[in-house]
Amino acid sequence: MVSWSEPNATDLSGIPRRIPSHTPGSEFLLGSTRVTYVFVDMSNNTANCTFLVTVETVDTTPPVVTQCPSDFLSVGGRHISWIEPTAFDLSEDVTVFKSHLPGMFITSPTDIVYTFVDSSENKGYCNFTVSLIDDGTPPMITECSDDIDAFAEIGNSGTPVYWAQPTATDDNERVMLLLATHTPGEMFPIGETLVLYTFADDSFNIARCNFTITVREVDTNPPVIHSCPSDITKDVAPDTFSTPVYWSPPSAIDVSGNVTLASQSHHPGDPFAVGETNVDYLFIDGSNNEALCSFSVNIKEVFTGNTTYLYTDTTSPVIIYCPVDIYEYAELGTSQLAVNWIEPTAFDQHGTITLMNSTHKSGDLFLANSTTEVSYLFVDDSHNSASCSFSVTVTPVDTTPPAVDYCPDDITGIVELGVTTAIASWRDPQASDLSGNVTVSDKSRIPTVFSPLKNTLVNYIFTDDSGNEATCSFHVSFVIVDSTPPEVLSCPPDIQSSMELGMTGTAVFWNYPSVTDLSGIVQTTSIHLPGQIFPPGLTFVKYVFEDPSLNSATCNFTIYVTPVDTTQPSVNYCPDDIIKTIEIGKEHRSISWAEPIVSDNSGNVSLSYQSHFSGNNFVAGNTSIMYVFVDGSGNSASCDFEITLMPVDTERPDILQCPSDIHYNVEIGSTLTAVSWTEPSASDESGNVILLVKTHSTGEHFGVGKTTVTYLFVDSSNNMATCSFNIIGNGVDTQPPEIINCPSDVHKYVPIGTSKVLIRWNEPSASDNSGYVTIRSASHRPGDLFPIGSTLVSYTYVDGSNNSISCNFTISVSQVDAKRPEIMHCPSDIFTDVEIGSSGTVVTWTEPSITDDSGNVTLLVKTHSPGAQFGIGRTTVTYLFADSSDNMATCNFHIIGKGVDMQPPEVINCPQDVHKRTEIGTPPVLVQWNDPLVSDNSGFVTIRNASHMSGDLFSVGSTRVSYVYTDRSNNSVTCNFTILVSEVDTKRPEILHCPSDIPTDVEIGSTGTAVTWIEPSATDESGNSTVLVKTHSSGQQFGVGKTTVTYLFADTSNNVEKCSFQIIGRSVDTNPPQITSCPSNIEEFAEIGTNGSSALWSVPIAVDHSGTVKFKSSHLPGQMFPVGLTSVSYTFQDMSLNKAECNFTVTIANIDTTPPEIEICPRDINAVTELGNMRKTVYWTQPKASDSSGNVALSRQSHYSGDDFPIGMTEISYEYIDGTGNAAWCNFSVVVNTEDTIAPTITYCPSNVVAKVEEGSMSAQVSWKEPSAMDASGNATLLVKTHQSGEKFGIGANTVMYIFADNSNNMAFCTFSIEVNSGDIIPPDIEFCPLDIYKTVEIGTPHVQASWEEPRASDKSGHVFLVNATHGAGDVFKLGSTLVRYTFVDGANNSATCQFHVLVSETDSQAPTILFCPSNMTVELDQGSNGAIVNWKEPVVEDASGYAMLLIQTHVSGTFFTMGTTIVSYIFRDNANNMEKCSFTVTLTRGTGISPMIFNCPSNIVTRVEPGRDSTSVTWSEPYAINLSAAATISSNHKTNESFPIGSTPVVYTFEDSDGYKEFCNFTVVVLENDYSPGNGAVNRFRQSEGSDGGTGVSYAALVLSLLVILLVIFVVLVIVYYRRKTKNDNITLEGLAMSTTSSLKSINL
Repeated sequence: MVSWSEPNATDLSGIPRRIPSHTPGSEFLLGSTRVTYVFVDMSNNTANCTFLVTVETVDTTPPVVTQCPSDFLSVGGRHISWIEPTAFDLSEDVTVFKSHLPGMFITSPTDIVYTFVDSSENKGYCNFTVSLIDDGTPPMITECSDDIDAFAEIGNSGTPVYWAQPTATDDNERVMLLLATHTPGEMFPIGETLVLYTFADDSFNIARCNFTITVREVDTNPPVIHSCPSDITKDVAPDTFSTPVYWSPPSAIDVSGNVTLASQSHHPGDPFAVGETNVDYLFIDGSNNEALCSFSVNIKEVFTGNTTYLYTDTTSPVIIYCPVDIYEYAELGTSQLAVNWIEPTAFDQHGTITLMNSTHKSGDLFLANSTTEVSYLFVDDSHNSASCSFSVTVTPVDTTPPAVDYCPDDITGIVELGVTTAIASWRDPQASDLSGNVTVSDKSRIPTVFSPLKNTLVNYIFTDDSGNEATCSFHVSFVIVDSTPPEVLSCPPDIQSSMELGMTGTAVFWNYPSVTDLSGIVQTTSIHLPGQIFPPGLTFVKYVFEDPSLNSATCNFTIYVTPVDTTQPSVNYCPDDIIKTIEIGKEHRSISWAEPIVSDNSGNVSLSYQSHFSGNNFVAGNTSIMYVFVDGSGNSASCDFEITLMPVDTERPDILQCPSDIHYNVEIGSTLTAVSWTEPSASDESGNVILLVKTHSTGEHFGVGKTTVTYLFVDSSNNMATCSFNIIGNGVDTQPPEIINCPSDVHKYVPIGTSKVLIRWNEPSASDNSGYVTIRSASHRPGDLFPIGSTLVSYTYVDGSNNSISCNFTISVSQVDAKRPEIMHCPSDIFTDVEIGSSGTVVTWTEPSITDDSGNVTLLVKTHSPGAQFGIGRTTVTYLFADSSDNMATCNFHIIGKGVDMQPPEVINCPQDVHKRTEIGTPPVLVQWNDPLVSDNSGFVTIRNASHMSGDLFSVGSTRVSYVYTDRSNNSVTCNFTILVSEVDTKRPEILHCPSDIPTDVEIGSTGTAVTWIEPSATDESGNSTVLVKTHSSGQQFGVGKTTVTYLFADTSNNVEKCSFQIIGRSVDTNPPQITSCPSNIEEFAEIGTNGSSALWSVPIAVDHSGTVKFKSSHLPGQMFPVGLTSVSYTFQDMSLNKAECNFTVTIANIDTTPPEIEICPRDINAVTELGNMRKTVYWTQPKASDSSGNVALSRQSHYSGDDFPIGMTEISYEYIDGTGNAAWCNFSVVVNTEDTIAPTITYCPSNVVAKVEEGSMSAQVSWKEPSAMDASGNATLLVKTHQSGEKFGIGANTVMYIFADNSNNMAFCTFSIEVNSGDIIPPDIEFCPLDIYKTVEIGTPHVQASWEEPRASDKSGHVFLVNATHGAGDVFKLGSTLVRYTFVDGANNSATCQFHVLVSETDSQAPTILFCPSNMTVELDQGSNGAIVNWKEPVVEDASGYAMLLIQTHVSGTFFTMGTTIVSYIFRDNANNMEKCSFTVTLTRGTGISPMIFNCPSNIVTRVEPGRDSTSVTWSEPYAINLSAAATISSNHKTNESFPIGSTPVVYTFEDSDGYKEFCNFTVVVLENDYSPGNGAVNRFRQSEGSDGGTGVSYAALVLSLLVILLVIFVVLVIVYYRRKTKNDNITLEGLAMSTTSSLKSINL
């Protein structure tokens, strides 16, 4: 905002008219704006006054720094990190200079400075200190392993060992692993090996973890037994007690070479008794591993049928021990070897045995590399002979390991810090052998790349042709050194800075140089820091970086400081804007202020302009004041403020004689009282006051209550004054309201499982003598959900005097359980096989489960449990369940056992697997064994199949031999064993195409070069040779030096052959240096008129594998370049004269950077529109621009003059661009404000009210909905309210007024009248209202008629009318409670109500109803039977009460009846002791046939349907019948899964055999409808037995009695059988016995 003293003009014609382009106090954009005043006289002559207003930005606020860290104190830790601070500045241009970065710190303390500088060089600082305290405590190692004992199987060179790797932590520092000699999973040789881990923290405190791994040889493999005899069977004559038996003793070998025979139970030639005897040989090696050879000797008596035995000796002698083929080995170079064996012996039962001949003796010498046949011949006295033959093979072998002639010592190398791999080389070890041929069979490492952090074990294994091994072992380790200086990643360039004139120096900032080192630790030394004060002139800055190994690097640059004066004078004090008021009618007012105070760093400042002086007179409105100060360098500063004088009228009218509150008492029912007072008046300085509102007048009548009287006075400036006081009439009311119809307690019954139920009732009402009563609270409402149990419902009513009365009643909800339990998964009949001769078989089943709504079910009866044994025949299993309401359900099924033979034959001696060896290429071999023996419990067994026979020929490989035996029941058993014939291969593979040594060139610095060759192959007689070891592959990379490539081939018999050759790498350098950062082409600009400009770039860098690179360049960074294009080149050359070039261009171009000049840019525009309007049309003069180039165009404008603008501020922007693209902008704002001249809108104003009071009353209490108002401003305030809703008003007309005002004092009025009239408001008086009426009906009767004396009513008016009656005397009422209501109305429409209840309940005088009673029964007995067990379906009974119990039962179904007629009776009783009887007869007669036997006949089935359904589907397990003499057919009148209607339906199954005998299965399906009313639970049915689809009432005593009767019948049948056998009745058969049993069990359902 800029202000000035406006120019004036004079003219002879008088005062000319002034037209300004801008006015004082206008806001101006940055830059220069031309202000023009045009003066016009009466003759349109003009004169102009023009000047410039220049606005410049000044930023003196430093950046605001956030998140500045506190000081750091680190104990031991040298890696310090922090969240770096940030800064915010209004200019949004902030540069940060950092003295240090987070990372490694060496010196302590270190001051950290962050300096934030904005574009106006205002500075913000963040300072903190990093302090270090050395930590003398080494890291703490966790999980350092204890010494480890490991075991390698004897014969192995070592074993892999695993452990949890140790870790280390330090309280304040990071921890590094410097050395780990071994890693988990490595192969460790037999003996002790030291494992070492070394850790260090940042302070180089060392911690070590070391432990020893000891590998010991163990032997866990048992000895291997050779020639363990098979089972021996020998036949002897009867009555022979024992006989000697001979066999070849077994032997055993072990890898340890040490095995002994620990024990043997028998010796060859020992006598063995008749029967089977086990013979055991136990072998033990040196580690106590055991191997057992066990076989049996079976001596069997052979019966020939003769009593005299004559023997002729035709049996050859028995060789007791004949050695197997002997293989011995002679050391290489030995010509012959003495071989020992146990001499064979022979035995004969009938004479002497003579050794007739032997080719050799134990201990003889045998030639090496040859096989000799040895034979023994034995003859007995009868010239029977037996021979023993075996071969002795002596093979020359080499068991002496090679001799290692040279093995390197441990190697320690030096490697640079940070290098992850290192190369170690050595001369290969050498070895020799007696055989003259020795090869390196395994190298753990070759001279190549190693990890410098590990101590690596190198193993060479030398092997001769016989596989004897010798080992050369040594370690390779490295010492890590650091000779590489730190690398400076970024060093600041030279810095030029300026300082304000008169200052001794200025703070200069730069980014801290970044540096890195392999050690991770760099110490920095510098005498200068960013933010330090530098004096005028040149200063050299140097940083020295040093790592822990004293390698150093430097960073150098210069700082040049020039003094300048750019600081404008400082206005130390400038007055704030002055706002004063001037009373309406005054022309001007004198205003004074303190003069501005100004200073400048040059000491020279003057006042160049002043628009006004303190103490001048100012007129109403706004006046801008300006002071301008200038220093010696032309820097200017201004002081601007504004003086505003506002004419106002702020005083309210003055009210005279406003009355106080007036109190008086009015008894309820009395007349209104006239109240008088002195009316107030008002005066105002403006002399203009009007009475705007007067709610009441003196002398009016007032009743009980408080009435507010208001007078509202307003002057011409809308200043308001109010006079309000109260007229208070006090009345007395002490009687509470009266409850008219409070409900009785409510009872509701629901099915079990229901949690809540909806209940309704007629709500009570209340009246009060005051005519006003309201409900204060209601705990529940009709239609609410109520839980199970008792809930108190309460209503409370209150009148205007807070007198209250309550109505309370209880709602009770009860559950009823009318459903029987539901059985889940009742098993079907189970058929099982029972082994003949056994006591039975175990039968299991899934036991039935039960669910019930009550959640409580008890198992009353369980006849059997799963897992019980069941024999041959049929057994009934019964489960009986009952819930807590005695609803019962039963599950019955049968276990039917059938006799079978399921036991297979038993194999006594099945041969073990047989192993034979043969040379490769030989024909099949003959194999013999003893055939297996088999027995069976049936005494009969045959061989069904034999895949091979003893003495067959077998080829190489595995052959399965199988014998299958079968008994009469086709039970089979199998004897399986394997014949394994294996070949032997002793020849090594033959290698083809083994390459010669290969020379190759390797580029210096590379990891190696790829070398290819034709890979060797091998052939073998076995047809299968594989590459066992291949140290390298063709195409692999090889480095400088010699590398041995080895291929090791092996056949399937582990015969091995080797191919070895060398790769010889020579070092060469053919690659030129590699340029890492060649600059791109550079383009710079020079202002038009200059000759050129300097150009800067980063000097390119080149590296080479040789390590040395030289270069030369055509130009240097910072050199001046002329306008145009210049080529720059860098040439690099390595020691091998390989060259590389870097070329780029520098282009200097002339440019124009001066933007156009805006000549006319509008000031900010303020516009006003009515409140509620959203937009306003605004106009302005189009801005103009010019440019030195003469070419300027308007490129963009955000809005146009005449656009519609929204409420608020809108930024307007014009952009002008010259021919070079330099832009200039004209920016101003359009501000649209609103004003409010419209009064609020009354949204609701009550209509006129007419109230009525009882005759004699003088007032009435009247309530209404309060009026409301809204306003476009969003704020409408209630200013005046003459009465309150709920006040009492006197007889006659009363005016109520509400006045609303908005923030702009616009007012709106709501006025309505209240007219109070007297009349009849008392309801009629009911003279007689009946009490509740109770009726009783027979259970099952749905309704009953009820009568009463009709109620009567009277009224003082003499006119009463009955307008409604819900029922009349003599109406019919259903069960339960019914509300009867009469409503009377008088002539004034006042109503009164009479209400009472008719309650109808049930009684029970009817006996239970028998739904099903069995008919008379006739049972025909077979000949010889005196009685039978008779079954029937139990009677089904129901009662209207829902409950009927069995009182008396003379017999139970399943009772044993004798010949003749027996009466069976059932007597049932309900809860009211009403009884009903069911009787029928059972008659037994004698017949001759056999009727079918019925199984699984269902019990009576009772099921339910939900109300509204008339039928349901019913399922059952269908019955079946068997007959031992003929087949039975079946027919039925209904099928399972049919739909049955409500009621009782008989179901009959008829079974008839081919002889015409019939049996019937009868049961009844009863379908009932569910009824959940109280006392009407689901109808109970009582039955003794029921299937899995229905409930049951089984009598446990009846079940036990049935079982006893069955046992008695079986006993009678057994007695008959025994008797007939005694009388030698040979005609009795199994079929006859079955028919007899069937006759006895006729008509019995199990």
